Amino acid sequence: QVKVLLLANVLTANMLYALARSWELEIFAEMPVRSLISFAYFRLIRNVVLLEKVLEFVAIGALVAWARTDGAIGVKVHRFSWSSCAAVCLYDAIVFVWKMRRHLAYGWNLAAFFNGFENTWTPLIHFIQWPLLFFCGSGDHSLDTEHGPALRALLGAAIILRAFKLIMLFRYGDMFGTGILAVYNALRGVFTMLSIMAACFLAFTTAYYVMIKDAANGSDLLVSVYRGLMLGDEDSLERIGGVWGGEIGNTLMVFGTGVFTVYLLNIMIAVLTAEYYKADRRAPLLLWRERAFKSAQALLGPVCPWSIDAVFDSVCSVPTASLTSPSRGTARNLSGNGTSTESKETLEARSAASMKSFSDVLVISLLAGAVAGLWLPVHAVWSAVSLGFALVVIHARLMRGRFVGTKRKGKKFNLWVCHRSDYSHLNFVSEEVEKEHIDQLKAKVDRMEDLLHDMHKRIVSMSQPQAGGGRSPASRAGPVEVS
Repeated sequence: QVKVLLLANVLTANMLYALARSWELEIFAEMPVRSLISFAYFRLIRNVVLLEKVLEFVAIGALVAWARTDGAIGVKVHRFSWSSCAAVCLYDAIVFVWKMRRHLAYGWNLAAFFNGFENTWTPLIHFIQWPLLFFCGSGDHSLDTEHGPALRALLGAAIILRAFKLIMLFRYGDMFGTGILAVYNALRGVFTMLSIMAACFLAFTTAYYVMIKDAANGSDLLVSVYRGLMLGDEDSLERIGGVWGGEIGNTLMVFGTGVFTVYLLNIMIAVLTAEYYKADRRAPLLLWRERAFKSAQALLGPVCPWSIDAVFDSVCSVPTASLTSPSRGTARNLSGNGTSTESKETLEARSAASMKSFSDVLVISLLAGAVAGLWLPVHAVWSAVSLGFALVVIHARLMRGRFVGTKRKGKKFNLWVCHRSDYSHLNFVSEEVEKEHIDQLKAKVDRMEDLLHDMHKRIVSMSQPQAGGGRSPASRAGPVEVS
């Protein structure tokens, strides 16, 4: 069946953000909500997510090549890796600031902006990677400078953070989305248990630090206590075996291993199992909420205008919502002197094509400047800046849509929905059976019973002969359609 959503211009950041902030997951099983999010994600946002995945792959590969390439070719690889990483960081920074500015312009709470994983993870990546790029920005961009192994440690931390971000970017897809969201939300559900374990671990580590003789190296002690209490490593337990206090100290050590290995770890497994079960049942609906939040965030970012006229706020609006070519009768209107004038639809189509060509030329020019900067005797920052701005334009180009930002011009766009005739939101709700579900099933059974009774009466009336050999009114009425 095909239906139309009579509420026009619903594809806005306000609407999607309101849906993403809802804790009533049942609404994401309703047809209008799913239709809106499906159109926003699959028509606009999916390409942006694909771009972000590719950039994370490129950034991780550039970091690995940067650390493991030496010799004569190493100088060129270091230059290319530094430029690529700096360009991705610049792209992330511009999009992040753009989204935050629009978020605050709407009057929304700043804390809500950091509820998304990417918005929380991106500043942490920049905190790690910008110092790495700064200290390696001169010379041959080598990691082995006077700063020692600290730069390689920062590079390893950047790889880990970007790998986690790449994994979380797959949570919007159909293949891995529900599984990733189940694991992620299960981990968030055991946060209290993790806090209790961390507090107990800190208490026992502090106690061992004051009890162990000659505990000069605190980091080695921390690793030994972790391996002894959490993993039950015998060598680590022997290292922390010589404690002051005699029998009292040994008793505390036995008590600590018993608390962690016997009690806390088993309770942690039980709690994590229960939380994962709940998260896995809610994951199909959580997937649509995550898509709504990602779509709202993407609409807050840079979006390329649909037409040149939109840049200069020209009045070129038409009441129709389609961009099909006008018919021959309306394409040209003959004026009194015999000259022809183009319709508004044709002018808008030409303006949209001009904007598309302009954005494509801008992207090609910036990419050419980035490639030229790798071979010309200029600093690598030239290529990084050119490539970074090219990525921003590509991001905005992917978000380009005729229905984006047209509400202020008086245009109306309605959402057309094609769905199965037997669509029911209960097929997507995995919660326990409630009274509401039983009432809905009872109403359907009652309806079927009424139809059967009505059919029985019609059949009986048709089978009874009428006086004079005529047929019954029901039989003369022709066939009866029963739904």
